[in-house]
Amino acid sequence: MNELKARLLDEMLECIVGGVPLPNSTVYDRPWIRDAAMMAMVLERVGELNRIRTWIEQLVDPFDRNNGSEEPDNLGQALYLASLVGDDSHPVAVAVLSRLPEFLAEDGTMLGTTDFAIRPGYAGRWLNFGLSKLGHAPLATIPVEPDDYDCLFWMDGPKLRTAGSGNWDSATDYPYLAWASAHSYREPAPLHLLGRIEGVLTWESEASAADYSKISSGSPMLQVPRTCAPHSWHAAEAWLYLDDLETRS
Repeated sequence: MNELKARLLDEMLECIVGGVPLPNSTVYDRPWIRDAAMMAMVLERVGELNRIRTWIEQLVDPFDRNNGSEEPDNLGQALYLASLVGDDSHPVAVAVLSRLPEFLAEDGTMLGTTDFAIRPGYAGRWLNFGLSKLGHAPLATIPVEPDDYDCLFWMDGPKLRTAGSGNWDSATDYPYLAWASAHSYREPAPLHLLGRIEGVLTWESEASAADYSKISSGSPMLQVPRTCAPHSWHAAEAWLYLDDLETRS
């Protein structure tokens, strides 16, 4: 397992360009706050946060807007990133705290869309997690009925599958979703979702914001159409699953 984790870490590190955490260094030229938070979680554990520390310190806007909107889960992710290098006086934390009223309904549930769908449980869990890392009490109310992304947030403990739970077992194009949900449900590692492209463990396919035209001729990525490899979120989720599995064993 240590060798597998080492390969996953190397693939994630390949996606850091000039200190900026990217989903993939070829088809993406802008960071995603969600992916960066998962990468930072790995870097924090292995003592390599300095690789992106300056980028986090300079973060001002909590939203990456890569899906064309201000996604509410970015709020908690930005707070978590800020907590790694400072306190709630960090500029991005100040920005989040000042804008929170816009994203909280009267009952405390999160407003807005994440990945083009309303997912208040996932966004709320991230917000409460980020707040806790900065010493604040939780503010978001988590709906009783889970949304399909609820199971992607495993940092607050294991979850049970229910009728409304997300089922990402066959997320071949977005394997990080399967790894995250397996982590949340304490289910076996989806090892079949490693190595779709020869010589590389991690990938992402059919992403709406990826520019696949940047893939050069002769690249291993051409083995599978509209696919980039390696992929930082995939590598981070798999690494974190395996690391926590070792801790529980």
